[in-house]
Amino acid sequence: MMMVGEAPGNDEDKEGRPFIGASGRVLRGVLIPASGIPEEDIYITNVCKCRPPANRQPNMSEIKKCTSMRLVKEIEKLKPKLIVAVGATATRFFVGRAITSVAGQWIWNEGYKCWIVPMYHPSMVVRGLIRSEVLLVLWKELGRVYLDGKADTTDRVEQPLEKYNST
Repeated sequence: MMMVGEAPGNDEDKEGRPFIGASGRVLRGVLIPASGIPEEDIYITNVCKCRPPANRQPNMSEIKKCTSMRLVKEIEKLKPKLIVAVGATATRFFVGRAITSVAGQWIWNEGYKCWIVPMYHPSMVVRGLIRSEVLLVLWKELGRVYLDGKADTTDRVEQPLEKYNST
């Protein structure tokens, strides 16, 4: 499984590792454990490898440059069965849609030959923009479906979480 976030924040930029700041503590300390997926089964990376100025969202030029130079190569090397697109930027890159319309859905990507599951970014909880219960439901369901072996097949995956996508 591959998990792809947006870009490094200040802490991540200093340490050279993704998701180690406040959002990382929510991701690694609460969400991944709630999913039941062993963290050692998850490769964590970002769409952009460098922190944009003023910690802003990466622009399309930066996204195209970073993904063509690094992210696509990571995907080709790892050949994941599942990519979790964490947040709006990763979701736009992989799915081309707003996170609010697709969070928690399993979307087959023919180009990468794997499932893409967009998830709200843990920073949404840190900043109080989404209830932690919503993220917990999404991550528990992700773990249930993944651990049931659904990532190993191209069969359609049920989408039981639509009621949470507009929350």
